[in-house]
Amino acid sequence: MVVVALAALGFAAPAGAVTYCVSNAGMGPSNCPLGADTTKTFAQAIAAAQASTTLADTILLAPGTYTNQTGHDFDFDSGNGGAPNALNDLTIQGAGPTLTTIAQSAGHASSNVITFSQSSTAADQEVDDLTVSMPPGFSAVGMFDPSGVHNVNFVAQGAMSGTALRMANRGTFDHMNIALPLTGGASALSQPNVSVTVADSTITADHTTSNFNASEDVFRNLRIHAGTSGLVMTLSSSGVSGVATIDNVQLVIDNGGTAIGATASTGPARLNITNTTVAGSTEQGGIGIAAATTGANPATVNVRNSIVAHFQYVFSATPAAGTATVNVAHSVMYANGFFVGGPGATVNIDPTVQIAIPRLVSSGGLLYPAYNSPAIDIGDPALTNLSTDLAGQGRPVDGNGDGDALPDAGAIEYQRRPPVVTAAAAPPFVVSSPIAFTGTATDPDPGDVATPQWGFSDGSTASALSPSHTFSALGPFTATLTATDSSGLTAQAQVTGTIDTGKPPPDKTKPVVKNVRFDPATFRASPKANTATTAAAKKPKRPPVGSKLRFTLSETASAVIVIDAKRQGRITKSGTKKLCKAKSASNAKGKACTYYTTRAKLKRAHLGAGAGSIAFTGRIAGKALAPGAYRATFTPTDPAGNVGAPVSAAFTVSR
Repeated sequence: MVVVALAALGFAAPAGAVTYCVSNAGMGPSNCPLGADTTKTFAQAIAAAQASTTLADTILLAPGTYTNQTGHDFDFDSGNGGAPNALNDLTIQGAGPTLTTIAQSAGHASSNVITFSQSSTAADQEVDDLTVSMPPGFSAVGMFDPSGVHNVNFVAQGAMSGTALRMANRGTFDHMNIALPLTGGASALSQPNVSVTVADSTITADHTTSNFNASEDVFRNLRIHAGTSGLVMTLSSSGVSGVATIDNVQLVIDNGGTAIGATASTGPARLNITNTTVAGSTEQGGIGIAAATTGANPATVNVRNSIVAHFQYVFSATPAAGTATVNVAHSVMYANGFFVGGPGATVNIDPTVQIAIPRLVSSGGLLYPAYNSPAIDIGDPALTNLSTDLAGQGRPVDGNGDGDALPDAGAIEYQRRPPVVTAAAAPPFVVSSPIAFTGTATDPDPGDVATPQWGFSDGSTASALSPSHTFSALGPFTATLTATDSSGLTAQAQVTGTIDTGKPPPDKTKPVVKNVRFDPATFRASPKANTATTAAAKKPKRPPVGSKLRFTLSETASAVIVIDAKRQGRITKSGTKKLCKAKSASNAKGKACTYYTTRAKLKRAHLGAGAGSIAFTGRIAGKALAPGAYRATFTPTDPAGNVGAPVSAAFTVSR
């Protein structure tokens, strides 16, 4: 905890740097460090940061919306409004794109939402974790000249003709979601000159780029949906190499414009396109990839491991002077043809290029190669700059199953995964009765179809995903669901069970009676048949009238209760046996003994499982039992006829 607190206090920041914590609706940023300035609005914090020089200030914004009311509330000049050599850095951080929004008021649709003026090209202005909202009719720039943008959404609230993001001369712009109309002239990106990286972002706009000067720029891991034009750029000599890179990009364009265009201007320029899918809407219009020049400086576009399809001209080379060259290898192309405009124009199609319909499947906004796509495993194995595709899946993969893992052409790698199968059945499993089997068979590869087939242990089969099946023999069974996908891969799931008669097994368990006792054990017999018992009376002078025979049964049962009277007798010899009989002249000298005589057999039906009781008045067959000692023997019988062991309980009938 101590280390976290020190980091939050900004000890790595230059001496004198200030953190401004801006509240909204009374709530401040959750990451506001101790010692921060908490007194200012967003506009005031920007003005205070601009007034300082050679510092790296930070503005933390609480959740909520901050609206530019005058059109210039959120303007920041890195040079302190007139110090061109000042190095004034600033970071603006929101609470998250879904939590913090910077908006332009509707009355200032021709003014930028947030503006950075870089009097010093070395100054850094970074914006993170928020949304920039542009009103209907917006004609300016959502964010002007930052040097870094991370995790930011740019959202148009209606038709607009402006630009979401104009980039400074360097920096990284990643994890953005730019959502503009596909018509009306709105542009997503504009104006970089050198060393800009745009990565891991989703872009929807009529024009992806406008006034775009690229040199050593990198476009990687992008999902682009363009209306009229895509990544169209001028390749200048501003950088050291004059090389721009497009890698792992999907670009879909609707209205027949140019998807990717590279024009050489002030020096030799080269655009390298790899692992990219470029798709138009029709073979009757538009250009997939174009190379052009404005003068004698050569323009070269290299296309490898890519898909370019559904354009009137899949490739175009049109030099004004000098040379314009497009080199294509290890790719798939499909269109009416390509356009070569005059001397110095060349389109070189390597023998490794497949001219065929690419067979792409749309899923979740991405174009995946189908199992039979010509793009599978035709990529250049030497091109190993990326280990994952645009969907985050691994590459290369052995997509055609020949044992050799080669990269695919395009932004997405076909994974050739087996289907996923589940199988179940609903009991009971009764002989000669239909059993409902249920299965699922899906395939993780978009476009692949998993075909189900059930096999049953009695030799029959079914092709329905959730069939009904009847077994005619008793005993164990198995049912196996096999799914085969479009690429020939299979997966299985199995159900096992036992077929029976559907009748419950015979009950052979004897009932058990426990805790048999009279409560109280000594009582008076009722003098009348309907006299209520008084077993609950407290401390009677005489024993109460009647009692309760209490017991606990293991299951529902009926009972035979035998009432025996206790008698004193004499041991009497009968042959070799000794018996206890009533005292008589013949056995008067025999040893005293105890014997029982049965007075009654009582029956009770439907006694429930668990603790129970039976009221006993001490009367049998309308007559009161004579005072004396007795026992009751409780024998349970369950509904299946199983007889449990008898258990006896003694009681005494008093006077």
